[in-house]
Amino acid sequence: MSNQEKMPFVEALESYKEQHFVPFHTPGHKIGVEAPQLLKNWMGPALSYDLGVMYALDDLHEP
Repeated sequence: MSNQEKMPFVEALESYKEQHFVPFHTPGHKIGVEAPQLLKNWMGPALSYDLGVMYALDDLHEP
């Protein structure tokens, strides 16, 4: 049986976010920086995970 307490995808997102990167890829995926205020109010911290590419996991060019 697999360990249901581990969340490798979420852990990778957290690790990536802690690097304080500046996104210069995929227009529109800017970790919520330019999101409209109404969307920021509704989504809250979830917008900080709006990533276009996360090399720690995979992307279309490097699966």
